[in-house]
Amino acid sequence: MRVRVEVRKAFYDLLLAQDELQIHDQHVAIAHQAIEAARIKYTTGKVPQQDMLKAQLALTRLAEHMIRFDRDADVARSHLNTLLGRDPTLPITLRGDFQVDQPLPSAQDLEKLALQSRPDLLGAQIAADKSRQEQSLAKKAYVPDFTVSAGYMLMPSGSDPRNNYMIEGSVSLPWLNHRKHDAEIAEAAAKVTDEDAELAAMRNEAFGQIEEALADARAAQRLAAIYHNSLRPQADATLHAAVIAYENNQTDFLDLLDSQMTVIDVDLSWRQALGDFSARIADLELAVGIPLDQQLATPEEKK
Repeated sequence: MRVRVEVRKAFYDLLLAQDELQIHDQHVAIAHQAIEAARIKYTTGKVPQQDMLKAQLALTRLAEHMIRFDRDADVARSHLNTLLGRDPTLPITLRGDFQVDQPLPSAQDLEKLALQSRPDLLGAQIAADKSRQEQSLAKKAYVPDFTVSAGYMLMPSGSDPRNNYMIEGSVSLPWLNHRKHDAEIAEAAAKVTDEDAELAAMRNEAFGQIEEALADARAAQRLAAIYHNSLRPQADATLHAAVIAYENNQTDFLDLLDSQMTVIDVDLSWRQALGDFSARIADLELAVGIPLDQQLATPEEKK
């Protein structure tokens, strides 16, 4: 299960790096558009050379981002290949997208899954049940055992009588050895107490891991929704307005540059929130001990 979680995280790390590269390419095109607008205005004497230099600086900063994005992609690709038992240098083509709109299971449902799925909890439950059975057997030692036997014997010819029958009965008296039995019962009871305490501690720890991972997943999901539904549309609208205003001499280049950098930051933060949500889901699967693909699927996908 842990390897599966690591593979999932590496997959989404690589997917995030690829998305960051796409965002970079999109904003490079916007930066070139800004540079061309600044160049035209500079050649006609409408803006100072400083605007041209600022435009070049913005493009250089994007190149700086590109170095980090390439590095992140190479590391994620190498890690994923290693987990899959492949040559770390082999190329990987990913197809997929981040999903954050499915409702998360409740903590109670996840705890039930953990009790049914985690080997450590299942093993502790089996050990506790076994100790209770041993305690029951120890208590039965105080119950007397009754034994009845019957026999038939044919005597030699000339004997009188020739047919003999025999019935025997016996009963054990365990209370005569009560010290031994009391010790066995006390030992079995102590073992039950220890096993139950260990099971309770393991359950509490597992449930705590689930609660923490679920809280992180919910926070990442809400953050991604804010970026997608509010911040990204607002930033895109601001940049579009800034480009039009600059082309019509209604704002300076610094405002245009600030708008573009805001869009870049919001886009990158949004993709990072998506990647963080996927990583938190992987942590949640590790805490539960079972893949959550079906639990997160829509009713149509489950059919």
